[in-house]
Amino acid sequence: MSIFRIGTLIAILGVLLIVGGVAAYFLDQNSYKAPLDVEVFPGAEAWGNARETNASRRSLFLTSNASPEEVAAYYEEKLRALDGTDQRCQRIPAIGEIKTAATDRTVVPYWYICLFQRTSLNVSQQTTVTIQPGVFNANPDLNTEGMTVIEHSQRWQP
Repeated sequence: MSIFRIGTLIAILGVLLIVGGVAAYFLDQNSYKAPLDVEVFPGAEAWGNARETNASRRSLFLTSNASPEEVAAYYEEKLRALDGTDQRCQRIPAIGEIKTAATDRTVVPYWYICLFQRTSLNVSQQTTVTIQPGVFNANPDLNTEGMTVIEHSQRWQP
């Protein structure tokens, strides 16, 4: 085989590698133009949603068959599956309850925050899951007492 043929073959291979790399980069960047979907707790029912901007939305879910602690444990498993670390949902406050919740049934006594995130070169996707015990509301459509409220707040690249 001549040096010319070997050089041509190497040049073609180089061009193919460059084109493949550029295509992979653009495919990766394009994958961030949609929300990072996290499976909702099994059995939770949709309670409402809102598209805040062209790159963010909020969805609310209710479940009456699990405590906030059980729901948080479910999402911690999802966090481990996403990034392979032992990342946990954060409880606020870390121990106990907010003082006013003891005397006011309309105040959330505590909540959990779970952050799911994917990042790449100058792009990111994020879903923040907030879990809290339901609270009393005089309006029966808004009364969540005895239930667990789950909120998915999602942001992605426009």
